[in-house]
Amino acid sequence: WPKRHAIRYLTYLAGLPLLGKLIWRNHPLGWAGLLLGGGFYCRQPARRLWPQTQEWPPPARLRGLAQIPFIRLLGDLAKMVGYPVGVWWRWRRRLGRRQPGSTAVASEETNHENGLRPR
Repeated sequence: WPKRHAIRYLTYLAGLPLLGKLIWRNHPLGWAGLLLGGGFYCRQPARRLWPQTQEWPPPARLRGLAQIPFIRLLGDLAKMVGYPVGVWWRWRRRLGRRQPGSTAVASEETNHENGLRPR
């Protein structure tokens, strides 16, 4: 998973600003990159949605397809925020297990009382 997160961070923190700069300077590669990248990014969800919307009127189908980039973007932003939080949590949890008497990690009894399975 770290490789996927690295790709996601690289895309959003380097790729999109670069495309934005190219678009700002009215360079055709900026628009081409945005359209090709966006198409690739949304290809699989669109493939799954297309057969499920056969009976929909064309405007409704277009609205459904138009929502894909926003849903993907929101999901990616949530992952980008959650990943470092999870890494920090796991790091602190492992560190707390190594230190006797540390309160950084709840005991297994407390976890069990809170509905968490003991390890």
